Amino acid sequence: MKHRTSQASPSTPTRARQRWSRTWGTAVALSAATLAAQAQPTAGPGLQLYGLVDAAVGRFAAPATGINAQDRAITKLEGGGMSTSHWGVRGTEDLGGGLSAQFELSSFVRNDSGATGRSDALPAPVNVAADPVFSRAA
Repeated sequence: MKHRTSQASPSTPTRARQRWSRTWGTAVALSAATLAAQAQPTAGPGLQLYGLVDAAVGRFAAPATGINAQDRAITKLEGGGMSTSHWGVRGTEDLGGGLSAQFELSSFVRNDSGATGRSDALPAPVNVAADPVFSRAA
């Protein structure tokens, strides 16, 4: 009786390749959805939500070292590669009699963790939180 071993043919994708293509497909779909969801500015009174999300999916590898060496790699979401992600709300309200009120609030956001601000490494001025949500630097 012959013992059969199953070997993947060159055209059969491996689990790692399937997982990578699924991850890549998800990243492309999220990118396309983000581009499609960009708000266009409108003229006139009203409320506008605006912002910029800078995100990238990357695979980072560490070299194998030690006795039981194995290459270690991780795929993760990185933010702020090209610019700082931010969001804001602005609007205009007609008060009547030729008067109007305008406002604008904006903040930096770290899309890899959901935290507000640009970085944990920024030095804070005396008696001020390190980059609060709606800071003057935003």
